[in-house]
Amino acid sequence: FRLAFNYLKVREYNEAIEVCHKVLTEHPDYPLIQTEILERACSALRP
Repeated sequence: FRLAFNYLKVREYNEAIEVCHKVLTEHPDYPLIQTEILERACSALRP
């Protein structure tokens, strides 16, 4: 969670998304990372 959040802070959205996907494959019952980081990173990539 912290690694993905730090990537989000420095605007490395692709790296943050990759970390989120890796965490969700290992721990699918961890919805906080999906709402807090994954959705924000995806919305930042879209124009």
